[in-house]
Amino acid sequence: MNDLNLALRSATPAIVSRNARRYALYGALFGLAIPILATIASLALARMPWTLGNLLALHIGQPPMWIIDTAPLFLGMFAALAGWQQDAAQNANLQFRQQAHEMSAIRRTLEQRVTERTQELEERNRLLRSAVQATRTISQVREAAELSELAVQLIAHSFGDFVVDLYILDERRSEAVLRASSGAQGKAADSVGGAVRVGDPSLVGQVAASGEAGRVLSGAAVAEIALPLLARGLPLGVLHIRPADSSVALPADTELLQLVADQLASAIETARSFGQARDALEQLQAVSGQAMHSAWKEQLRESTAAYEYTPAGIRTAPLGAGTADPRSLRVPLELRGRRIGTIALTRRTAEGWTDSDRDLAEKTAAQVALALENVRLLQDTRERALQEQRLSEFSARLNQSVDLDTLLQTAVRELATLPEVADASIYLNPAAPVVGQQPTSQDARLE
Repeated sequence: MNDLNLALRSATPAIVSRNARRYALYGALFGLAIPILATIASLALARMPWTLGNLLALHIGQPPMWIIDTAPLFLGMFAALAGWQQDAAQNANLQFRQQAHEMSAIRRTLEQRVTERTQELEERNRLLRSAVQATRTISQVREAAELSELAVQLIAHSFGDFVVDLYILDERRSEAVLRASSGAQGKAADSVGGAVRVGDPSLVGQVAASGEAGRVLSGAAVAEIALPLLARGLPLGVLHIRPADSSVALPADTELLQLVADQLASAIETARSFGQARDALEQLQAVSGQAMHSAWKEQLRESTAAYEYTPAGIRTAPLGAGTADPRSLRVPLELRGRRIGTIALTRRTAEGWTDSDRDLAEKTAAQVALALENVRLLQDTRERALQEQRLSEFSARLNQSVDLDTLLQTAVRELATLPEVADASIYLNPAAPVVGQQPTSQDARLE
């Protein structure tokens, strides 16, 4: 196409010059024939011989011959003008054809660029969809171990045939430990657990130290990429990506990959926080359950809390009462995984208990257990409030004493009023005896 345009441009002035000269030559030759024919006719009519003198005399004696002699000049000029106009038309036609070829070339170039741009946009949209799907799936995982394996497999297959390695920094942030890899199963199993020292010459070590993305080029293509995993501005690990096949190049634009890496870092940090919160909750539930179980044992240590309903009414039942009647159904009363009692039901007919009946009984038992715990907590609250009230009154009476003896006597008297106290004593001695020892002769006892 470029050669054709150059040929058209070089041919235009040649055509213009050639046609103008040719038309001028043809016009001059045709115009020269007119005076020659006029001279021959004039000599023939005058019956004059063909001599130079007669030719001169003919032209001098007949002024119209002068006009006839100018015919070659005017006809050559008119012919040249016509040739120039035709050359101008041909030149315009050539320019139009040249512009048409140029427009066609521009159109083909634009179509090629649009096709290339469309392919780039389609590839970017595919990567964007893969990034959105990967981040959405990653954000739903709460287990750190499961998250690592899922993330490397998802990234490896979503963006292309890549090998993805996930490195996590240790507590001292001195080494990056390989936690998961999407490579071959045997190779991944052997390599998982390997460590890269932060700051060493490798790409992973440099990215872990700097917290900035890095890549290694193989010619004009990207051979491997390492992306930092940042959580609250601190490096958490490194996501290392390399092609599984050397003929496949990694994306030159790492923005989408970095976006996935940021989401993965956030998901890992969330999974860690979730795991810590779950462990703390389990510990709290264990302590709370133990405390609740101890409280119920203390609550029922000296009292019998077993009742049964019979056609004669409600009566107290011995603890552990129950029969092996196939019509009976026993449902445990449980709170925070601890069993505090049992509900025993006996069916009137010989029919067995259905799943619906068992489900209703279990739900009822859960509500009963919760209500019992609320009542126990209410009693504990009342007892604590009563103790606080007694302590406040005790403090008020002590504050009314004006001397030491009155204060000690008031304290002993108030202590003796406690429900479980049979005898109250206060000893004043700088060398106070150990609890459980008897006072010495120097101790003062007030009763």
